[in-house]
Amino acid sequence: MAVFSPDGRYLAMSDHDGRVTLWDGDGSTRLAVLTPGAEGGTGRQRRPSALAFSTDGRSLAVGDAEGELRFWSTGAPRSAGSPVPPVDGPVLALAFGPGDSSLRVTTPHTPVRTDPLGLEQMVGEVCARAGGGLTRAAWASYLPAVPYRETC
Repeated sequence: MAVFSPDGRYLAMSDHDGRVTLWDGDGSTRLAVLTPGAEGGTGRQRRPSALAFSTDGRSLAVGDAEGELRFWSTGAPRSAGSPVPPVDGPVLALAFGPGDSSLRVTTPHTPVRTDPLGLEQMVGEVCARAGGGLTRAAWASYLPAVPYRETC
């Protein structure tokens, strides 16, 4: 499978060994080889089943047959990528929402799941999952040299 970024600057291609290779738009220069994740500790790579670039071409989303999702920045493709909460089955399709504010994911069990991607939405999601921000005591424990401020 292969997909071009909307601006044509990048090409992402997946292979049967679970790698996603990021190329420049004309396919002459390999920029990085992304490995979305090992399957069950066996060292075998998961096979990507869907790829999507953000509208500005700065992010690449990769979904696999196990329901795992990961993001890479095209500006730092050699990073490990950022995980997104998994879905309930194989990822069939990915698409960025208007203004790259969300990621739309389709599986056999869920026609469309929309995950917020904007900073405000991400902070809200993290705070909700963490059960709120750090208490003053936790802040002092983790960041003793930094004055306390409310985080959520």
